[in-house]
Order: sequence, then C-alpha cells, then structure tokens
Amino acid sequence: YFFFSLFVVCLTFLWCLTMTKRMMDSESSCECESKLLSQVLPLLPQMSQSELISLNKEVLERLKIDFVPHLPGEVCGNIFGFLSPKDIGMCEQVCKRWNAVIFANNVWKTMFEKTLAQHETWKKMHMRYNPPHPTQSIQWKMHIQVLKDGQRQLRKTWEQEGYKMNTIECVADGIYCLQYDDEKIVTGNRDDTIKIWNMKTNELERSIPGHGGSVLCLQYDDEMIVTSSSDSTIRIWDVKDDFQCKNIIKKHSDSVLHVRFDDEFLVSCSKDKSIIVWDKVQDVPFHYTVRHELNNHKAAVNVVEFDKKYVVSASGDRTIMVWDPYSGDLLRVLCGHVRGIACIHYSGDYIVSGSSDKTIILWNVHTGEQLRQLEGHTELVRCVRFDERYIISGSYDQSIIIWDFRTGTRLHRLTGHSSRVFRIQFDEFRIVSSSQDDTIIKWNFDTGLKEYLELRRTQLCSKTTQLDSDDDNGHSHKVEHV
Repeated sequence: YFFFSLFVVCLTFLWCLTMTKRMMDSESSCECESKLLSQVLPLLPQMSQSELISLNKEVLERLKIDFVPHLPGEVCGNIFGFLSPKDIGMCEQVCKRWNAVIFANNVWKTMFEKTLAQHETWKKMHMRYNPPHPTQSIQWKMHIQVLKDGQRQLRKTWEQEGYKMNTIECVADGIYCLQYDDEKIVTGNRDDTIKIWNMKTNELERSIPGHGGSVLCLQYDDEMIVTSSSDSTIRIWDVKDDFQCKNIIKKHSDSVLHVRFDDEFLVSCSKDKSIIVWDKVQDVPFHYTVRHELNNHKAAVNVVEFDKKYVVSASGDRTIMVWDPYSGDLLRVLCGHVRGIACIHYSGDYIVSGSSDKTIILWNVHTGEQLRQLEGHTELVRCVRFDERYIISGSYDQSIIIWDFRTGTRLHRLTGHSSRVFRIQFDEFRIVSSSQDDTIIKWNFDTGLKEYLELRRTQLCSKTTQLDSDDDNGHSHKVEHV
C-alpha cells in the first residue's frame, strides 16, 4: 500500500510539472504573438486599399488547412458523407489524396443509401431498374447519376404530356373512390362492394360485399380497410383475416360521405352536416370511441382530412373549417367559393379545394389566406390532389387537368373518361382516376423508364476508364459528374 501511494504521488507530481510547463509555454507563445501583433498593427493605417486587399488574401490563404492529411480516413469519409452528390464530385477533383479518401471509404455508397432513404421516387426507380449490385465505389457513383437522370427524364415526360393510358373496365356501376399502391388498386363502388384489382395485370382479384349502399369513401393500410357508405355506416375490414368485417359503426344519421384515419384518430363526415372525431381504442382492435362531434356546418359535410395539427372540413355551405383535433375547437373559417365545396386536399401548409362554382382555390391552412384561384373546368370540380410540383383536378366535365403548383399555370388537360370523374390519386409515376363511366384509367408517365435507366447505365459505363483492382485506392475515374 505504501509503494502504491508513493507511485500515485509521483504521478501527480509529474502531471503538475507537465501542466506547469505547458502553461509557461502558452504564456511565452502569447507574449511572442502579442509582440508580433504590436509590430504589425501600427502598419495597417499606413497601407493603401490595394495593399490591404493583398494582405487579406495572403492571410486567408495561410488560414486554409487541408484537414484530410491530419485525420483518419474513416473520419474524413464521414465528413464527406454530409455533402451533396454535386459537392462530393467537386471534392474528389481537388487532389489525389482527397480522391483516394472518397473512394477508399465508400463515400459514394453512403451517399447512395442516404439518398434512397430520403427520396421515395429514387427508391421506387431503383426497385424497377434493379441493376447489378455494385462492387466498387465508382459503380455507386454511377448509380446516383443514373437515378438522377431518370428523375429528370420522368419530369420531362410529365411536362411533355408523354403518358400512356391503360383502362380497366370494372362492371361496378360506377367507381366512387379508390386508393392504390404498387401491387393493387382498391375501389369503392356504386354496386355496394369493395373491389381489389391487380395493378400489373388489371385483373379483378377480390370483390367484398357487405355495405347496404354505395361505398363512397375508403382508406387502407397494412392492417385494415375503413369504408363509409350511403347506408350511413362506417365499416372496418381486417386485411389479415381474409377481409372480414370486424366492426360496423353507426353514429351518423345519413350517408357518411368521407372518412380518414391514422394511428390515433378516425374522422368521419356526413350528409347529416356533422363531423365526428373518434379515438382509437388501444386495447381493442378495430374499435373507436367518440371524442368530439362537430356541428358548425350548415349543409352536408362533403369531405374531411386531418393530421396532428388540424382537422379540415368542407361543406355544401361554401365554407372550409379548420379545427383542433384534440380540443375540438373551431380555429378558423375559410370563405371564397361562391357555391358548395365538393373536395379538398390538405397537406403540410396548404389546402386545395374544388367547388361546384368550377374553380379551384389554394389556401394557407395556418392563416386562411387565399393564395391562388384556378379556372379551367367547365363543370363541378369533384376531386383534387397536389404535391410540391402539381395540382391535379378531376371534374364532372369528364376531364383531368394538371396545373403547376408554384405558378397556377394549366399544363395539360387529360381526356379519356366518358362521364363524370369521381376520384384521382397520383404519384411520381402515374395518375389513377375513376369515373361514373365504370372505368379506372391509369395514366402512366413511366413508360420506357426502365429501358432509359439501363441505357444511361450502359452509356456511363462506356465513358469510364478500365476498372482494375487498384481503382478503389485512389486512382481518378473518368465519369460524368453528379
């Protein structure tokens, strides 16, 4: 114990000596710097502007530090990983050392995986393209370029109206609503059924009876389908149990015109002028209890949408109302349409509404400000959807119009239905619409996209120098910049 204590005392003494020396060195350094500054600063007022500019350039140049030689390659690779693909492309041209670090630490692979995680369009394109799995860094870089070019080509197709129509004849007496994914289209129909169609083959896979009236609205996820009907009920169907109906909710006194749900709430609206906000019962699957009943509208409430911030409803009384989903308080009333409102889409900061006055209005949901009014349809606007690039509307005039979201400019009018357009949904690759004419039309904007992606990959490979086993260790590659 004595020797251990002596050892600790010695270590403490040595540490104190070291710290004292460092402090003395630091003080000496500060004194030296202070002396140099005292010599330089008096000269500055005597210098001309051009001399000051030259001095500034010299000082800035001396302050620049190349961090790459001073840090481990893995750390440098992580730093480069925070840049955009364009910036990484510039960094790899700075010098051979930077190029070597970027390729040796799989920066392009990290960038590719991060981009796929952030951009749903790129992820879907990559799944369709399905290229060989890269084994070298430069191949990850080419993948990014191929998908970037593919996205540009896809947007060009939208701008040039380069779609291909694909029609499904439904024999359902009219299709009031739909939702789709890459595998299926689910429709609610005038013949009182839910129907499931194969997205790729257009074949009817399942017809689900149960409602006693037309199915006016539906929404599904991996667990359930929720439908509303002119029979005044909401029904909940178990996706994993052969689409068995697990719950029938009857609270509204007239047709339930629209219904939406998330992981916490279900919100419904009705021809009886009411909106009901339902709480999900956590311990009992497929069951909900009433949280609020909202009765401020003076006519049928045609549509309702919501998120964690707001419930937004639209009515035949020509108003849009914005509510707090938790308290049920009415926050604001939006007035602008001169006839009843048939449809809305609410997402983020915006509401887009369509009316029987034949117009579409873009609103700020937080302030209620009317931002833009679009005119182009000749009859009631029955359905509307938007994203950051487009507003797409469907009307009783049998047409679908694509508008520029940022400017309100009408880009294209799509004609193919022979009767009223009831519902539309779209993503980056297609528009899917349904109509009173008993058809679903897929307006495909991705026709030829897979072939284009494969062609771009071939072109980029042909512009690349011969790869060898040393390429990933720093040799420069001749490949188009991302």
